[in-house]
Amino acid sequence: PYERSVLGSQLSDLLAPGRTVTAEPGPVSSVWDANRLRMATDAAGVGLWSWNIDADDFTMDERSHKLWGISGGPITFEDLSKRIHPDDIHKVRTAFMRARKVVGAYEANFRIQHRDEIRWVSARGMGAEPGAVGRTMFGVFLDVSERMRAEEAREMLATEMGHPGVFRLVIGTD
Repeated sequence: PYERSVLGSQLSDLLAPGRTVTAEPGPVSSVWDANRLRMATDAAGVGLWSWNIDADDFTMDERSHKLWGISGGPITFEDLSKRIHPDDIHKVRTAFMRARKVVGAYEANFRIQHRDEIRWVSARGMGAEPGAVGRTMFGVFLDVSERMRAEEAREMLATEMGHPGVFRLVIGTD
């Protein structure tokens, strides 16, 4: 098992731009230092974020900035909300506001507009205590666009297969 405070501290270090990280002595830090956490998040395609609830200040790592198409600098929930698909904004606001009050893990899947494309994002984190350490929530963003497009294609195919005469299989190139 890990100590949440040590791991949370290491995640904070990953999000701090230009900050040099040195591992604290002990069995946890030798396994979960910031450099190893970065390697793991890079391998998994995970973007990190923290949200100071009181100041409405989001801090995101480079992967999250690229996912959202946002350059560095101060970021608020409203800044992110401007990029969320209009059909999903209410659901996302509700999920994040609920996460501020409810203890436990949460996940919200939604679409964002990035340049000329729609991306699906999965935001995952821990709401309230113990996740809101010092009124700061920590979480991850995952780009789940490929998975969602595959699910949509599967559902469309299943719908077409369920309606005889609508789906035709064309063989040959004549």
